[in-house]
This record gives sequence, C-alpha cells and structure tokens, in this order.
Amino acid sequence: MVKIKKIGLYGIVALILIQTAYALNTGVVVDVQGSIHKGCVSVESGSTAYNVLKAFDNKNDNIAMTIDGELTGMYFLRAINGIEGGCEDPDPDPFCLIFSGWNFWVSDNDASFTEPPELSPGWGMGIGDYIITKENEVIGANFAITQFNPDWTILVGPQKPAYVRYSDLCEKLRIKDLKAYVDGDKASADEDGGRINDAKPGSEIKLEVEVSNLYTRSEGVDINDVFVTAIIEDLDNGDDLEDESDDYDIDAGEEEDIELIFRIPLNAEDGTYDMTLEFVGEDYSGLQYKKTIEFKVEVEKEDHELRILDAEISPNSIKCDRTLRLGFRIINTGTHDEDVKLKIGNEQLGVNMEESFKLSEDPDDSDNSYENDYYIKIDEDVAAGSYPILISAEYGDEEVSEIINLNIEDCRTSIVELRYQNLPAGQASTTQSSQNQITMEEPKAIKPNKTLTTILLVNMIIVVIGIVVFLVVKS
Repeated sequence: MVKIKKIGLYGIVALILIQTAYALNTGVVVDVQGSIHKGCVSVESGSTAYNVLKAFDNKNDNIAMTIDGELTGMYFLRAINGIEGGCEDPDPDPFCLIFSGWNFWVSDNDASFTEPPELSPGWGMGIGDYIITKENEVIGANFAITQFNPDWTILVGPQKPAYVRYSDLCEKLRIKDLKAYVDGDKASADEDGGRINDAKPGSEIKLEVEVSNLYTRSEGVDINDVFVTAIIEDLDNGDDLEDESDDYDIDAGEEEDIELIFRIPLNAEDGTYDMTLEFVGEDYSGLQYKKTIEFKVEVEKEDHELRILDAEISPNSIKCDRTLRLGFRIINTGTHDEDVKLKIGNEQLGVNMEESFKLSEDPDDSDNSYENDYYIKIDEDVAAGSYPILISAEYGDEEVSEIINLNIEDCRTSIVELRYQNLPAGQASTTQSSQNQITMEEPKAIKPNKTLTTILLVNMIIVVIGIVVFLVVKS
C-alpha cells in the first residue's frame, strides 16, 4: 500500500493549484547614447520587464532610471541618466511625426533583439506587460528615434541596440575544461557533455573540472561558495551515485581545478545511465550562477569474469603460535553463471586445499559471491622465512588468482650479535654484528627435589628432639 505523508488532501490540492515562484536569471543591455551598460539580474518567475530594469537599476551605480506609473502600474520608461525623449520633428505643424524616446526590446532565440509582441493588433506592449517565463532571456533598452506616417503607422522604426548573448551576460561561472577518465583512460566526454564509455563493475570514473570566473579583473566580481555535484542515476541497485566537491571562492579572472571520483558498484548491471553535473555559485549581489551538463555513462560487463576481494591473512606474521586465519571473497561480475574450482596452496607450508561451487551471474542472487574463512596450522619444523600463499579460482577457460605473503619468525632461540670495536685496552663494546654471534639458551626454571627436601626435614626434627631430651636429663 502506498502511503502519503500527512500534508493533508487540501495541501496537495494547493500545491497543484498554486504556481511555485522560482528565480530566473535575465540578461540586461542598456545603450545610453552609445555607452553600453550590461549585466545579469535575478527575478522571480512571473516578473515583468519592469522588474528586470528596476533590479538592474538598483544593482548598477552608473545608471539612474526614471520610470513613471509606479503608483498606477502603468509603467513607462521616461528617462535614463536624465536623458528624456520628445518631439524631434523640424516641422511639427500640424502635429509631430518624429519622436525620440526610450524603447525596450526582448531577445529573439538568443540571437538578436526584437520588438515585444503586441497586446492586440496595433496596441504595443509596455515594460509592465512583458512577463519573464524562462531563463536565457535578455531585455534591452536604448534611446532612439521613431518616425511615423500621418496615419500613425511607422515610417522608420527605432534602431535596435547591439545584442549580447545570454551566456556572455549571465553565465560568468563556467566550466572551461572538463576531462573524464575511466580506469585512467581518457573518455570522449567534455565540458559540453557526451558519453563516458567502457566502464564496468569496479571501474573508477574520474572527472577533472576547471571552473572559471569569467568576470574580468577590472570588473572585480568574485563568485563565492562555488561547488560541483555529479550524480549517476539508478546505478547502485536502483539508487543514485553522488559525489560533491568542497566549496570554493573564485576571484574575478581566476579558475579552480576540482576533481570528482566515482567507483562503479560491483553489482552494477549492463546499461546506459544518465549522469548530470551541476555547478553553482553566488556573487556579492546575491545573483546565483547555476549550470547543468548532461552525460551518458555506459556500463558493460565482461562475459566471464570473477574477482577475488578482501583477501587477508591474520596474523600475517607468526612465531611460536603457528595457527592463522585466511579469509577472502569471490564475486561473479560477468554475465554468465560459472562453475568454480578453488585452490589454496603452498607446497613448502604443506597447504593444499581444493573446493568446488557455482556462482550465479545475478547480482541479487545470494550465490553471486562466495565467502569463507580457513584456519590453517603450520608445522613447527617449517623454517623461518616469507611464504607466498596462492589463492586461485578456475572457471571454464579462465582463471583469477591472488597471492598473500605469510612471514614466519624463528621461535627457538634469540640471537645476540657482538661486534668488538677498537677501544682502549681492557674495554669492550657489545653491539650488533653479523661477524660474531653468540647463541644464548633461554633460562630454564629450577625444579625442587622432593626427596632431598624430605631428608632435610627429618634430620631437623631429630636434632630438635635430641636437644629437648638433653635439656630434660640435665635438669
């Protein structure tokens, strides 16, 4: 049964009916008689061109906008930096047909400026009418002249300002370079996205990302709290894999190198998985920078592949106690079930064990892996030294192996090495040497002689009795 958290039925309906506001970055280009002012502002979705121009005015100290109609909501851009429009007709009789004034423009597929759409035929749209609904928009404003016909149709329209692409205005935090590696081999994906191929269970995917602040040093806009997140969806048994960088502050004109690393789970299935990389940051004005790049990650399992994992020997060095534990795990990361013949051995140690079992290709099957601990007793007559113990698993025409080294120390004696140095007569130095060795036996405990103890005790009793008799007779 599917359960819904108790936000309430009315709350669910409200969430459906109420449109959630979210921030949209919008580019701005203002041409004040050839002096270009440009930048980016953040407004809520549903805001108008008026809100965009007002936010840009508040952010930019080099311009001052005069907007009429702020009390009535009938917004009209009257002046910028004190420059107002008016009649420019040299012969305004009977009425003026040439006017100067401020015009506003909207972006046309991020390629050029165009006039905003009409509210109705012949009825133009003002800055308070045009609604911002998506990112990648650029609002323009410039001072230009419009010439009309006597019937008030346009004879010569106003000149458009030069267009600046959204990416050059609002994408000042950018990944300039991205390299992807699979097990050390470079993949074809880059900063524009693409495919990351040739990954398999257990592979390492590394992303090397260069994040740049594209503001110039003269602009001096630092971008703070920059971090990068990458997510591979549904790869880990239906769950996502995620890696996230630390936070960085990037000065204007500088860059930061960031590295993200994923390890493909051993139980990953064949398939192509979606990966998204997102980087975010924020400047002094609160403007947020955010960009997402999409990739495809292809995971391809080998037809036949076993792996020996977590092989260890404990302790890895033995002396007098020659019992040890050998543990490991074998997993099937291929696409076929396998009949496995396991061998563990070292001839010098007298270790020779064999075992057979099946491993399923299904990662969700309990028989997909084999795990065991072996307890081994090494004979006391095996000499001190280092001994490799071989673990091998044969399956079909394939074999996988692992070697663990066991160190055996001598238990019987302790060696003290002596080396005589050139010292004054009558003095000697005891130091370690490979030339003069003395074998010192371990001290043996002295056991008491029970017979001798009994004889001594009897003699002491006889002496005491004799002394007592002598003293009695004398008295």
